[in-house]
Amino acid sequence: MFQVLALGALLALLQRSDTSPDVELLAARVVLIALRAGLHDRERTTTETYVLEPEEERLGQGAVIDKLSTMAKPLFCDASADGSVVRIRCRTITTAAALDYHTREAEESVTTFGQAVRVASPVSGADPLLELRGYEEEMVSPLSAVLRFFRAYEVGSSVMRLDPSDEQARRHGAAAVLVFGRGNVSIVDSGDR
Repeated sequence: MFQVLALGALLALLQRSDTSPDVELLAARVVLIALRAGLHDRERTTTETYVLEPEEERLGQGAVIDKLSTMAKPLFCDASADGSVVRIRCRTITTAAALDYHTREAEESVTTFGQAVRVASPVSGADPLLELRGYEEEMVSPLSAVLRFFRAYEVGSSVMRLDPSDEQARRHGAAAVLVFGRGNVSIVDSGDR
């Protein structure tokens, strides 16, 4: 049930540039964890079948990650589920007020979470690892992908908290744990979403 990205594969990704397509793909994977964690209790599911609206094609996790990673950013995303499929809605944030809001919030998250993780990291100057936990899933991610997630995405039904590294996270080499759960984010100009 729980999925942990293989550490060997992750280390291979870390050898590439922080602005590489791999960071975009990992940031898109973070979005899926955040979206599923943000589903209402009655919609909670572990399905890996998605629909990226307005399309109706059913996609596997890899295909939806590929599509999300290439969409114009920043994106506001939310999701719902009907049991067998998670329906994702993402719109590019375009109005000045919404862009300003997103940029301020993203940079605050980048600063706050980035500093906290770097302080907790035993290796100075490296791209520290985080263990991300959502609903019935987890993965290990470099901090650079999480910071890209903050800058590129806004998830309307998910909140997160940063916890110290626990035994499980330390086994995966993670400096901290980022836990996603249900909550609401509102925006000044919701017509842009």
